[in-house]
Amino acid sequence: GSQSTAPASSSPTGAERPASGNAVPTAAAEPDAAHAALEREFNAIKARLFAASEAEQETVARAEIPKLESLLTRYQSDTDKFWVYEKLVLPYAIVGDEVKTCSALRTANRMAASTQQVEAVMRLKSAFSNCL
Repeated sequence: GSQSTAPASSSPTGAERPASGNAVPTAAAEPDAAHAALEREFNAIKARLFAASEAEQETVARAEIPKLESLLTRYQSDTDKFWVYEKLVLPYAIVGDEVKTCSALRTANRMAASTQQVEAVMRLKSAFSNCL
């Protein structure tokens, strides 16, 4: 055939790449930056929850729950939302909110897709069998 294929260096959008090798900023760069910021925020919340002493746990949980809940509205992917629900179970339990504890666990259970997620839910189910 006389049909030639496009060179491997050309992108399907026709956007040119600068000589530096960095991609031209696209609409995807903004969500990536926003997602990275959400990940940093989520990691900081998890670190504060983990670092709390037994005496501080309830105070820290009360402070971090609204921040975790706000991530649910800002994360786009179900994978990201799963990990927030999974991480909400214990703080809800610490503050004594059994309804929200069980709701977060059931939602995480429904959303679990990967082996890692299923295993995380199984650990929570064994600790919070009252929710089942």
